[in-house]
Amino acid sequence: MLLIINSIFSGKLLANEKTIIIGVAEFPPYVIKEGYQLKDNNIGYGIDLDILIEAIKRANYQYKIKFYPFARIKISLKNNVIDVTPSMFLTDDFPANKHVLYDSDGTISFYQLAKNAKVIANVAALKGKTIGIVRGDFYGDQFTKTVNELKLTLTETKNDKQNFEMLLHERVDLLAINSVAGQFLTKQMTITDLVSETPLKLDYDYQGKNEGVHFLFRKSIGQEIVEDIRRAVKSIHEDDFIKRLKLDYGIIN
Repeated sequence: MLLIINSIFSGKLLANEKTIIIGVAEFPPYVIKEGYQLKDNNIGYGIDLDILIEAIKRANYQYKIKFYPFARIKISLKNNVIDVTPSMFLTDDFPANKHVLYDSDGTISFYQLAKNAKVIANVAALKGKTIGIVRGDFYGDQFTKTVNELKLTLTETKNDKQNFEMLLHERVDLLAINSVAGQFLTKQMTITDLVSETPLKLDYDYQGKNEGVHFLFRKSIGQEIVEDIRRAVKSIHEDDFIKRLKLDYGIIN
């Protein structure tokens, strides 16, 4: 871990260290590796990462950001290489990791070329289609069920932007993407006239207390740190920080 070695054995940050190591995988507009200029002249790293950074600052900790491929996030948490990651659903891989629930938006949307006349309005219309997905991303139980029942062909890429490029070159029939990410990327790539979002939407299927997205911490981190972040997230919700942040990123839902 990047913190001094004693913090590994104690399972918590030392009082004089106060630096939380954030591990993230790029997932625009939730996590953006290069950052970009927001309307208030601050550099943004994506909605979810900006929320986590704000929470860490409000809890009076320092932070350091490390970018990884998505597949390395889990092993980095397990091996105490990083302290926390945002933008994660609770799945069977992560049932015991300390977490903080926070705001989550979006469903699974499907995009096709705008020139295609056939409307994809229900899951039956997906039959025979090749669908682009991002390797390692989570698409929810409904998506998995649909893929298995219709025996759909999936093509994996490293990120959503590459999936749109595959669609534009007609290497896939459709791509599946978080609806907020789709809204953001089509504007960023200036392809809103070339692709169209179909009427079909699939929910992520989370219910109860674990519904939504979480900050996930390494298991060995001190619970007092988790509680500090939890209190900070509560204050973020209370002052409309997230709503204002989304508007800065051009997200209207």
